[in-house]
Amino acid sequence: MAGTASVTSSSGNGKATLYPFLFGTQEQRVPIAAIPLTPGLKAATVRIPKNGYLAKMTYRFVGSVTISGAGTAGTPNLFNLLSNVALSYNGGFLYRQVDGESLYVLNCARRTGAFGVGGATGPNNNPVTGGRAYANYVPTSTTTTPIGFIIEDDIALNSQVNADRYLLAAQARNADITLDVTFGTIASVYANTEVASALTGTLYVEGLFLLDPDYSKFAQPDLTRVQQIITDTSFTSVTLGDNTVAIVPVNGPKYLQLFFKVQTNGTPDPGGLTSVTTRVQLKINNGLNRYDMSPQALQQENDAQLGRNSALPTGWYMLDFLDDASINNAVSLVGRNVISTEKIANLWLVTTIATGTNLTANNLIKLIKRVEMPAIG
Repeated sequence: MAGTASVTSSSGNGKATLYPFLFGTQEQRVPIAAIPLTPGLKAATVRIPKNGYLAKMTYRFVGSVTISGAGTAGTPNLFNLLSNVALSYNGGFLYRQVDGESLYVLNCARRTGAFGVGGATGPNNNPVTGGRAYANYVPTSTTTTPIGFIIEDDIALNSQVNADRYLLAAQARNADITLDVTFGTIASVYANTEVASALTGTLYVEGLFLLDPDYSKFAQPDLTRVQQIITDTSFTSVTLGDNTVAIVPVNGPKYLQLFFKVQTNGTPDPGGLTSVTTRVQLKINNGLNRYDMSPQALQQENDAQLGRNSALPTGWYMLDFLDDASINNAVSLVGRNVISTEKIANLWLVTTIATGTNLTANNLIKLIKRVEMPAIG
């Protein structure tokens, strides 16, 4: 495949070796936009500059919050400030349609090893909330507090040996890639009962681009496929026992990863010994089980894949079909265990909720669907 191994092409009477794309490209880091926070509203559309092949987007929020009415203890949901992030091609096809929480989960899944104070078992064992750009407020204190976070969206498959896969090639040509951000409300950030009189800030968007090398010496990158990532919050009719969630193919043809969050009565599934989920199944076609396992086994696998304890945020689980989380920079060109929607007509996630679980209100099985598909345009 171009860009991943040396290839040959005719040159005069002999053959000239083309070296891999990554040997010749150079990085260019570009500030894309500074978007003022407008709680509950959609900001103006941002056109991504044409600086090369788009490989990564970075979202950095810096602001402050003033608490006028103290509330009970809890962790404010800063990532809810990003209600919707849509990255699209020519204003139509969506490469991304995700919220801030989904980007946060994806960061946790794409960054392996221990982070923050305390190492692999510490309280800040997280690539986002354990980072130096993260600051949250205390809901029990009536003060003005700086807040901030930084989360990344890997457009390329990863940052090293497979960085030439899934690049948004149209960015360097004659199409437009646009970014639309809708901000969440102030109340969506609250931990519990606190009241804020002011929440202000700016979302800074930055891009990592890979530039064209000399193609007489270097192979072109693989531009035939992209990855599409979509958040789905439509399943709210959670019941005791089995809950069957139809995994409608995004556009396929291959599912790389499926993330899901179990939330009952407004509380994410704690997992482990006290998990409200008792069984996880992934069924295909006529009901054949592709996966049938306990949530505890799945969490243990996720921790092992990502190299740290409590690897994903509370309530979240990951089915990693490609298994590129645990071999982040040496993934096979032919994905292993990939769920192909070309061969599977029906796909269902079945989560079993334990008897006695409180389902009074605010119940949800939230999905993040990550698929590989042919490039558009």
